[in-house]
Amino acid sequence: MASRFPGALRELEVLSLAVLEARSDAVARVVAGELSTEPWMRCVLAYHRWMRVALWVRARRTSRTSRTSRADDPGDLALDATEAHGIPVDEAFVAGVLAPKDGRMRPVVIDRVARECEMNHSAVAAIVATKSDDTQGEC
Repeated sequence: MASRFPGALRELEVLSLAVLEARSDAVARVVAGELSTEPWMRCVLAYHRWMRVALWVRARRTSRTSRTSRADDPGDLALDATEAHGIPVDEAFVAGVLAPKDGRMRPVVIDRVARECEMNHSAVAAIVATKSDDTQGEC
């Protein structure tokens, strides 16, 4: 599960059981056609997608078997990531992942998700389990 949905284990650790159950019920209702997709659902999916890309970029960059000039160039890594993941990955995202402020790439991912979902950083951070509370992080 963690490789397909990076960050899911953090959600399980940080979110309350009530929030996890509410999210699970909401997703089941969407699948059953009883409920429209909610903003937090799109945000969580985007977070997992971008974290998967970020982890791929970092692994590709640090892999001993891929230490070539191509693996060292953010532009080339962005092209490779775009091809590998089927979404447009830009050089700025790759550069942010490779050299994040404060050494943490999670804020880089959250910023990308915030832009994609047209939310602010704090709202996305709350949705993707930065803090434990009994909200679903709806905005």
